[in-house]
Amino acid sequence: MASPGSSHLKMLSPLIDLTTDGVTDGPMRGQSSQRTRSSGPIWLPKLEGVDWDAKEEEHRRTRAKTVVGHALDNSKFKKSESSWEVDAWSDVFSQMRDDPIIAADKREYRETRIHRIKGKPTFIRCVPDATFGLSTFSENRKLDYKCYNNDRYPFIEVSDYDKDFATRELDKTRLEALAIHRKCGLLADPSWGEADLVFPFAVYEAKSSNATCGQADFQVEKATLVYLRMLDHLARKPGAKALHEENLYQTLDSGSFQTFTLTSIGPEWSVMVGYRRALRPQDSNVPNWLRTGRGNDVYRIDAIWNGKVTNERKAWELLSIVDQIHHWAITKHRDFVIRHVREWHEFCEECHRQDAIKLWLSSGPYKKRHTAAASRARRQGLRGLRLADWTEYLGSEAHNKIRRRAIEIAQDLQRV
Repeated sequence: MASPGSSHLKMLSPLIDLTTDGVTDGPMRGQSSQRTRSSGPIWLPKLEGVDWDAKEEEHRRTRAKTVVGHALDNSKFKKSESSWEVDAWSDVFSQMRDDPIIAADKREYRETRIHRIKGKPTFIRCVPDATFGLSTFSENRKLDYKCYNNDRYPFIEVSDYDKDFATRELDKTRLEALAIHRKCGLLADPSWGEADLVFPFAVYEAKSSNATCGQADFQVEKATLVYLRMLDHLARKPGAKALHEENLYQTLDSGSFQTFTLTSIGPEWSVMVGYRRALRPQDSNVPNWLRTGRGNDVYRIDAIWNGKVTNERKAWELLSIVDQIHHWAITKHRDFVIRHVREWHEFCEECHRQDAIKLWLSSGPYKKRHTAAASRARRQGLRGLRLADWTEYLGSEAHNKIRRRAIEIAQDLQRV
């Protein structure tokens, strides 16, 4: 039996022009746009071929009944936005929340926008209801002793690398180093300077039934653009020289990054996809905030599904789509991030080696370079190193915190 909702999963915006010349295997089948230098294949979840009555869908049908029950209850009693948000976390996003490969949080993102009156960059902070990214790993992660009923020690240190899915490319300290070093400035976490939830692939915003669709869409669209720009930066070649090269991406298919956007206005849900593509004639009215600033490329955010989850079939469709996005995130998206961040790590480590050599040579004659005074001079030199440009927008307290962390990382990498 064909999926009852297969006809509903279609592009709601006529502006998106995707062909079907590229598909992935198995349940990850999607549509793709023509491969170009600035854009690659766009993956989309699909309901076609998913059998509602199949035995393997029994668990998802049960989850759909829970979604419907909570949606009807919230609608009946006209509950606030927080009730819809809590139910989304427990009923729709629970499997992503429980996946150790994924980091999910009500995460703050930071960005700079041009002030309309002053015409200067202004630092702002926004907090979507849910952001989904990749987890990071640490060699010495500190855990609160209370979790282990141990009163003798304030904390214990554990290594994340005993897990088979852990990877050094997503090491917390290495990603912090990429963000802080002046020649890198690669922000992996939308909360600048952190490295706990990195390279987000989805964002969610909930509103009560009394809100308008435009309110939720505007908030998540801004977040989506921030996350797309982060992935765009990741996909490019590290180093200042790359800015003068014709092809800034690491590979020809490096432009195939994307994110997903989900909103709920009461029981009405929408799913959108954000991606980058070359400017087309129908994009002539695209606002400036959707332009990439590089050539004629623009960012697109297009609807791919919507439905009212007071209907069990619609709730099942939503869960199927979210589960497919979950699978895509821990496979295709994660592989994309790991493949591209590897070159950044190599570049950053070389930058630290060059810094260490300069500090070593500036600490005096060879015979004096091993003295305590020379070591102190090198540490003082670390304090004088310029940080990444984004740190200039931070307050003095936050800036000093980042500088202290930069010194710790540099001392560890350079062994000064």
